[in-house]
Amino acid sequence: MKDFSSIIVAIISAITTVSAAVFTGIMAKKIENKNLAFQSELQNAELIQREKLGKQQIDANLKAQARIQWIQEVRKQTLEVIKWEYAKMKGGYQLKKALDMLSLYFVNNPLDGSEEAENSSPEDIIKKIKKLEESNSENDKNKGKNYLIDLYLQKIKKEVQDKGGKYDELEKHLTDLQMVISVYLKHEWDKAKEGK
Repeated sequence: MKDFSSIIVAIISAITTVSAAVFTGIMAKKIENKNLAFQSELQNAELIQREKLGKQQIDANLKAQARIQWIQEVRKQTLEVIKWEYAKMKGGYQLKKALDMLSLYFVNNPLDGSEEAENSSPEDIIKKIKKLEESNSENDKNKGKNYLIDLYLQKIKKEVQDKGGKYDELEKHLTDLQMVISVYLKHEWDKAKEGK
């Protein structure tokens, strides 16, 4: 009987060992499957994130390229207004046309207090632009300037028209025009460098 009980203990021990090994194997396989699923999810999330970042980079590059192209066009049109020979040779019509063309680059979004600006002289409009330059946040130094720049150009054009299209009326505004446009474009250039 001792042999029989030894055999039973050995069988039970073997069954327990095999059961433990099978159970451990099953649990290891489940853990491995969970790890594989987690790794797969992680890889998918990384892939989605890379695609998202890639799209954002493309968008940023496109915006920057468009902004740079816009800056170049504004510079060219500003040069057309400022060139002495151009205005003297082409006369009043071409000068007004050049001012109108430059004005088209600035979206006309009226500000609070736009009625007051409408009744302002070109010199007062320059003061308002300088005030905005000082008060606007670093994130958007050009906020509100489009309307004022467009209004400034319209006021200059009206002065030129009222004086018979003479370039001499524009000459007194050239320094301010150059300053306003160059500062405006510098801020736009900074945005383009940041990909905004």
